[in-house]
Amino acid sequence: MNAMTIEDRTVLVVDDETPFAQAMATRLTRDGADCRVAETLGTARDALSSTHTWHPDLVLLDMRLPDGSGLDLLPDIAALTEQPSVIVITAFGDIDNAVEAMKRGASDYLRKPLDLDELVLVARRVLGARDLEARLGYARERDVQHIEAAALLGRSPAIKAVRNELAAIAALPDTDDAPAPNVLITGDTGTGKDIAARLIHLGGARASRPFVRIDCATLPRETIEADLFGRSGDADEPGLIEAAENGTVLFDEICELPVELQAKLLPVIER
Repeated sequence: MNAMTIEDRTVLVVDDETPFAQAMATRLTRDGADCRVAETLGTARDALSSTHTWHPDLVLLDMRLPDGSGLDLLPDIAALTEQPSVIVITAFGDIDNAVEAMKRGASDYLRKPLDLDELVLVARRVLGARDLEARLGYARERDVQHIEAAALLGRSPAIKAVRNELAAIAALPDTDDAPAPNVLITGDTGTGKDIAARLIHLGGARASRPFVRIDCATLPRETIEADLFGRSGDADEPGLIEAAENGTVLFDEICELPVELQAKLLPVIER
């Protein structure tokens, strides 16, 4: 699935203005989305309670509904095991509610009257960011389970020398004005290159920041450039490098990247 499309995504439109709600659903359906419409908080809650059969990836939520405020639905959304993204739809004079919704977890908001093409662009961006966060969250969760246990086994002089070298690299000065140098780790498969990278991260100034391992050999070829560097345009999406948030990025099996991408990656690493 391409993160720049909404094909095969499920969308719950919550708006009591029937023609407008149907127009939004029709426009999104044209791009391949599976849409349902709810005109009240009650019917929206019914739709959310049936997530075992139909689970929304995105909720378009009007702030003014016949039986309450759209804000009242946010706790129901937050209670879901797999929380959908939320785009708030608000009238011109109702911006305070949109701001409050953003504070409570909504991803973005749009003002009425809105352009349906703009709606599609914002939906693409929000869903793309959700996909990236899910991938990064999985990587972080997996890394958290292993990073604290990172250790080089053995007591031989060679292992002790490697430990000392890793500690010396981790101790190098690392500031915004003068960041620590990039590190190239080489070795045969199974010799502990991943562990060495984690030990450098744990011992350095960025230990409290994310450690993101990018397996260059398994990135899908059709989206590899966008996955690394992000997408720019009407629906900007950050890539895995930017999502590391000034932490540590490990490019595992970097030689498996296509040559043209290696050339593009070089200036990024240099910066």
